[in-house]
Amino acid sequence: MSKSLTLNFYQDPGHAWAKIAIKKLHNLGIAGQISRYSYMRGQYAYLEEDCDLGLLFKTCDAAGITLKLKSFVCRERQSKIRSYMPYRNDIQAPAHNPDCPAVDGFGCRCDGRSLIDYMRDAGRLEFIHIGGAK
Repeated sequence: MSKSLTLNFYQDPGHAWAKIAIKKLHNLGIAGQISRYSYMRGQYAYLEEDCDLGLLFKTCDAAGITLKLKSFVCRERQSKIRSYMPYRNDIQAPAHNPDCPAVDGFGCRCDGRSLIDYMRDAGRLEFIHIGGAK
């Protein structure tokens, strides 16, 4: 039986974030590697799609955990997530994550595709659509 982790995935016209409990980041051993480009509010982190979500994906993949994202899309305005506090941790990594997909070519924006596109196209990501357009 495979393990899975289902997270809410919020998208606005310019960016996207996955919501995860900060405790889960600690349990996975990556809480200190999340960049300041992600956000936090209360007990949750909102991992930005370009680097930090890639780190989570790679960590889950290595642990045999399937990542599932419930997609919530707002095309009309920017998300309120942008107003949350930037992610902070006493052992936070430098601003640019060395495992960032933009560095190793996986999910690089040079070809206009996001990490989410690569993960979905590789069959390594499952979206669960909640209302609205698919």
